[in-house]
Amino acid sequence: MPTFRWKTLRHDEPDFMLTDERGVMGIPRASFELSPMCPKNYKQVIDECIRNGWLKSVAHMKESEWIWEKLGE
Repeated sequence: MPTFRWKTLRHDEPDFMLTDERGVMGIPRASFELSPMCPKNYKQVIDECIRNGWLKSVAHMKESEWIWEKLGE
């Protein structure tokens, strides 16, 4: 079974944002998606957590994929 090394990208790191070949259109690699069924008061708590930095998005990818991406830049 192959073993992979993982690269963790945090929301405040430059590589967390995906961009097109011109370096434009930053799109986060990871985000949060709340169900429309999520109660409003829960959404407010989650929003407060994000605004205060208590809840942060993180993306994980194979280190080899990250290296190939960097070589392609």
